[in-house]
Amino acid sequence: SVSYDEICAKWRGVCVTDPLVRFLKQNVSKYLSLSFTFPTTDEGLYLGRSLGDVTFETAGRIGDATVARLEYWLQDSSVGRDWQNQAFKELETFTSDVILVEPFTSRSIEDEMNKIFDSVSVLFTIGFTLLITFACNSLSMFD
Repeated sequence: SVSYDEICAKWRGVCVTDPLVRFLKQNVSKYLSLSFTFPTTDEGLYLGRSLGDVTFETAGRIGDATVARLEYWLQDSSVGRDWQNQAFKELETFTSDVILVEPFTSRSIEDEMNKIFDSVSVLFTIGFTLLITFACNSLSMFD
């Protein structure tokens, strides 16, 4: 079992952490009664990219947010990719009446491009072979 701290992307020896994740970790003991300003918290963390559909209580203090974006940065290694794939499998099986999870990764685009290349390259090879065969047959008729 590999922990996130072992495979996280690091800067100066410390894991690069999403501001919302950092904020929630610092305030986990008072999570249910948490009150903070938005888009910048009282501690100076900018959460403007992390929360969406925000409503306010009073004086810029957040009342509700229906969208939360959590980002995790991993080392580009086979262990990191395996951890990410396992996390995605776990998220695919997650069900809730109140939470919708939509995983996204920078690798998603790369993976989709690889799938497209694999399927298109076969079709391209077949098409190119047919085109060359047709051209050779057409040119041999003029002899």
